Amino acid sequence: LLKLDEQAGLRQFVYDCSFPVVVQVLTPAQEGTLYTPRTYGSHDSPYCIRGAVICLRVLMESYPDLVHEGGLNVVLIKALEVTLGSHVWTDTVDFKSVETNRDAERYALQKDCICDDITLTLKTLLTLDNEQKGALHWVLFGRSVVSGGSGKSDESAQLSRLPQVRAVVAAANKSAWDDASAVVASAGNAPRWQVLTEIVKLMHMALKRIETGSDNDDNATFHFDPQRARDELQRILGSGEGDEPSSYLSLHLDDLVTTACGLSTTTLDHSELAPLQVRGLRLLIVIISLFSQALDPDFVPISSTDAHPCVLQQYTTQIVSTVKHALNGGGSSEEVDGDGGNNAQLFLLGCDAVTLLIKENLIQDPIVLKRMIRPLVELQSDLVVKPYPATEADLAASKLRPTSLSQTDNVRTFLFYRIKSVATCCDLQMASDRGLIPTENVIGNIMAGIGDGLAEHAAALAIDAARVLMRRGFTFCGRKREVAPSSDDDGDNDEPTVAVSGGLTYANENDVGVEVQAELVKAWPVLVSYAVSYLKVGEWLRRSVLVCFTGMRDALELLGEDATAAKVVELCLYGIRQFVKKGTGAAVFGGGGDASLIASLSDEIGIILQSLLKKVIMPSLGLPSDWSADNGSDRVAETTDETDATSHALDVHPELVSETCGFIQDLSTSRAEHNITFGGNALVSAVLLPLTAYQDKALSLENDDTGVIADIISSSLTSAKSLLLEDNGSNTNSKAFLKAMLNLSLSILIVRDGQKRLPTRVKEAASTLFLQCTNSSLLDENDKRQIARDAARMGSWEAWGMVGNALPDGSCVFSSLEFVETALADDACEQRQKEALTAVRAACDATTIEYVTHAVGAHVLNLLKRQGLSAENGGDRLIIFADAMRILLLSFQNLLERGGGDDSIVGSFLTILFAVFVRIIEFNGLPNHHTGKVGADPSLGRMCAQAAVHIVKGSPGAFKAGMVSLSAADRGVLEMAVRAEMTGYAAAPTASTAAPKKKKLVLKGFSKA
Repeated sequence: LLKLDEQAGLRQFVYDCSFPVVVQVLTPAQEGTLYTPRTYGSHDSPYCIRGAVICLRVLMESYPDLVHEGGLNVVLIKALEVTLGSHVWTDTVDFKSVETNRDAERYALQKDCICDDITLTLKTLLTLDNEQKGALHWVLFGRSVVSGGSGKSDESAQLSRLPQVRAVVAAANKSAWDDASAVVASAGNAPRWQVLTEIVKLMHMALKRIETGSDNDDNATFHFDPQRARDELQRILGSGEGDEPSSYLSLHLDDLVTTACGLSTTTLDHSELAPLQVRGLRLLIVIISLFSQALDPDFVPISSTDAHPCVLQQYTTQIVSTVKHALNGGGSSEEVDGDGGNNAQLFLLGCDAVTLLIKENLIQDPIVLKRMIRPLVELQSDLVVKPYPATEADLAASKLRPTSLSQTDNVRTFLFYRIKSVATCCDLQMASDRGLIPTENVIGNIMAGIGDGLAEHAAALAIDAARVLMRRGFTFCGRKREVAPSSDDDGDNDEPTVAVSGGLTYANENDVGVEVQAELVKAWPVLVSYAVSYLKVGEWLRRSVLVCFTGMRDALELLGEDATAAKVVELCLYGIRQFVKKGTGAAVFGGGGDASLIASLSDEIGIILQSLLKKVIMPSLGLPSDWSADNGSDRVAETTDETDATSHALDVHPELVSETCGFIQDLSTSRAEHNITFGGNALVSAVLLPLTAYQDKALSLENDDTGVIADIISSSLTSAKSLLLEDNGSNTNSKAFLKAMLNLSLSILIVRDGQKRLPTRVKEAASTLFLQCTNSSLLDENDKRQIARDAARMGSWEAWGMVGNALPDGSCVFSSLEFVETALADDACEQRQKEALTAVRAACDATTIEYVTHAVGAHVLNLLKRQGLSAENGGDRLIIFADAMRILLLSFQNLLERGGGDDSIVGSFLTILFAVFVRIIEFNGLPNHHTGKVGADPSLGRMCAQAAVHIVKGSPGAFKAGMVSLSAADRGVLEMAVRAEMTGYAAAPTASTAAPKKKKLVLKGFSKA
């Protein structure tokens, strides 16, 4: 009726009639006890109870406001407790006697369905509660139930006496405890551990809901930043806005960490309660990941060099103890796990927690770090270094398999410990080598003893993962293939000489259960990346490389569709990069006859580059995947009309972009240094297409908030430099490529209209490429002069200066003075004047200064005067003034040397210069003699005084000749400035610092005694 009827009246009638009955059926018969056997009446039937649970779920879906109906969570948890209290486990039916009633048997089995329905209804209740305040209440409610009242604070009874923020936190705790007390306190005992397990699941869901809300709401980040949470509550309480504020998750962090750590080490009757420990450790991992970037609000630095620690640092002792408990619960790969796989799950989660703690830099003590990793390293103590096994005897000697060749007794946990421990060690080692964790080589020292064996065992597990997944028809991301390959295909298409039964690490493929297969899917990218990176030569490396390429192709096809594909591609790229850096050829694979394999790998790399360009590079640039220089503008316009072109970059991970750029750079470097043509023309396209898009203004660096576009452009420029080294020959194609790179780098170095500043890494990469081009032997001096003219005409003065350094005869300056004059005369663009003036000042020497003085000397003096008398401070004023002063002093030195002692030649020049100096000194004043005028800067006056002193010391006669034509007042100003510079700038006397006036002694009033 609720689902089909459209009449609101009838729907309300159904609700009014059904809701009270549903609650009554689910409520225990005797209040005050949680377990009450139900043996009579229709309400006691498991079918009736299950129907009531399903009806309640339908009511909540039809009436979302029902989730705010008080006590529904308590009613459902009580029903779950009662159901579990009379639960008969499935295995007990195997031991039924002749007297067992069939109805009783069905009743027991029906309990499983009731528990599942209650759990689903609880999740529905949580899911429909869209308010973050409600999700926080669920977390605190679960914490109160789990603690059983032991963590109840006495502050709730003194809310009126507490500080405002603490009162809000205590009120939230009290509200949660009021609900939890109906579950715990009324019964007088704690709920069953099965109930606690379900409650911890709900806490986990609630935390995820809060995290999701924080991603969509800036204000919700207070849940994960305790300092901001405190400040926000203080602001709300101080302003008196709205209703009473609600608490935030970050203000309850202490209780959450304590609860999660307690659950992770829970025992029952002195026995480990592994199922609940697993849930507790998962909860702890979520808490660590949510608060790993939050700073401690109570930290008080002792010195300015003290780093602000993470808020979780104060809990590291109990967190480390909890994680070590999980790691020490693991066994060998041959151990039969008698607890339904929970011990193995606990070990797996412990490894995840270790990796998270180390990567987030929450463990900074090297001693603690070693103790954390030691259990993982000890599991690898039996690793041996052996060649790739070609026979059964070789396989037995390698100790890759367990000692028993029969099928294991427990397919759920078989290989768990070996897979996870090896993968964790590999992951930490690679993260340390990549600089992702600041461990000061602690990880490397710990792994030093197992490095070679670890790489070979990682390769064995990765090869077996490929074999299992491909034989069973799965992709390397764990998805079912549309068309499964043949059963004989093991992923490397190259079986040993003698067929090996099973795999390298298992004796029978049936030993690899579904859980182990899932773990292989998660672990193989780390394993194969480590193997390819750290194996040096031989068959192990060859097979690992093949698995890496095959798996990466699978992941690239699913990129954008599968959440794990990006991480798989990232790790495989890192491994392939290390392989490329090693060089290639027969020596790498430990023998000859691999020319065809190298060629096929080159083709495979070309395919990978095309996929990366289409699915990573172009979306990151905000361009369509099929963008090209021919259809670029049309495609961008079309994309802008339909969807935002930059939206394609939102799903691209920055780490993946970084690895992709590094991969392209490594391939380009390999071409230049080792003459290895991996990638073919696809590499050239991957390098040049982003640069072409930038040159065609299809993308901009102005809106590059994440810096991804700048990273791609700078990487492409660096790669282009390597390709330039490869093609640096005498043929026509190489010179054409060189000129194309010249024009490209020159256009990038030009600051476009409206562009604030070119990112440093892009500017440095473009400058390096341009410098490499100008130093090429393919260019003669005429070519370089033409490049200098083009650079000056385009306004790329930095590039102009680089070409000038490559032309020592000064012809760069001579050929470009007309463009220099145009730039210096452009009073409307101060930035253009500054760049041109700086470049000219750097290029001026004894050879060129005379030509510069004749061509642009008047413009330089005009810039000096304009900046010196400007009423606006800041900007590039000091830079322009200083550069102009240096050029004018070089002109003076040149005239002095040309005059041969004739001061009259220099006098006219100095008269004009001194007149400008006087006006600047009068406007700006000198140090300790400020004029108080708007825009005055005493440092400019002092520069003029310093220049005058330099002229005096260089040629006293020329100084006098220049002073003759000045007026007496102007001479006085300049002489005063010179004396002040030579003797020091004494502070002008003020009323407070002036010496007191001596009183005149009058003797007339004195008489002789």
